Amino acid sequence: EDNPSDRRKIKGQEIINMPRNQPLLNLPELEHTAPFTIPIAVQPSGRYDQLPTLRSWDNVMHLVGGVNVPKRLTTYLSDGRHVYELLKGKDDLRQDAVLEQVFGAVNDLLQSDYVARQQRLSVRTYVVAPLSQATGLVQWCDNSQALGDFLVGDGSKRGKGLHQRYRPNDESSAWCRNVFKNFASKPLKEKLVQFEHVLARFKPVMRYMFHEISNTPEQWYERRQCYTKSLATSCAAGYILGLGDRHPHNILLDKNTAEVIQIDLGVAFDTAKILPTPETVPFRLTQNLVDGLGTCGVDGGLREGLLVTMRVMREARQLLSTVVGVLRHDPLQQWQLSPKQMALLQQIERDDSSSSSSCVPGEATINSTGSTCPQEDD
Repeated sequence: EDNPSDRRKIKGQEIINMPRNQPLLNLPELEHTAPFTIPIAVQPSGRYDQLPTLRSWDNVMHLVGGVNVPKRLTTYLSDGRHVYELLKGKDDLRQDAVLEQVFGAVNDLLQSDYVARQQRLSVRTYVVAPLSQATGLVQWCDNSQALGDFLVGDGSKRGKGLHQRYRPNDESSAWCRNVFKNFASKPLKEKLVQFEHVLARFKPVMRYMFHEISNTPEQWYERRQCYTKSLATSCAAGYILGLGDRHPHNILLDKNTAEVIQIDLGVAFDTAKILPTPETVPFRLTQNLVDGLGTCGVDGGLREGLLVTMRVMREARQLLSTVVGVLRHDPLQQWQLSPKQMALLQQIERDDSSSSSSCVPGEATINSTGSTCPQEDD
């Protein structure tokens, strides 16, 4: 636990110093220990002499937002480089780790299929290293940004999104949310009318992202192709795994390649379908994501990539079932949550303004292990 009063901001980034008595700062050089979050390829020779090992950690941690206050650590390696790692507490990352293994297996299958290899289909993955049932390390995705920040900004004056820059006369995303909130209990026909009203006043802008991250027409074309293929494979794999909670801050975009990166895989195996407001869509394919696909829309590379990925996964269903089957023998604590508890947890995790304290007076909150902080009067 950190004291919120110890936090300070530098260039808009909230940071905190690691306590001097933290054992992590006083470890000797770990010449035989590789960082957990760097992928290590198997060497047939059995020699790993050139593998960088841990040297030390920076005493400054960056806070990246979230109810459980995850911290970005800076790790120094023996080869002179430094890498970032995301340290998460009060969060069971075993499911994330297994799903990333499934994505890795899907990549191996796509690589072994001739058609998929010709189309260069793959799912963007990252390393998840659970340390216990409530803590873990996650590989930091360098040079990436959340889809939501890309589109509507991060709230700072300098962080204007594509909507404000390219369609400043459109309504704001906050206005759209308020409209949907006011019509949440209305009949379906009224909801549809309001939805179409919102679409008319809030146009998609995703196409402009490729203008901003590309310097030449060749780069623009290559990155749009990369975006389309990664969206197709991640949608297909996420659908098979029942991946939910795909709000715009759980999808990252690589600013170098335009690849789509699915993060925070805690809601999977169709558990989102039993929420009080069930998620009924198979994957996120909203107007902005379609706008980034170009003039062909969903009938171009996306459809072709989805079909190939689904075929490859169906042919290898026994292998993928075996990988996911690990969780049947090591159940997660969050599976004990009721739909109402899951919905409450989901809402808290989306609230960027949540304080780091685990219980706010007068409010019932829930942490990822399923225990609740009761209301004052309860």
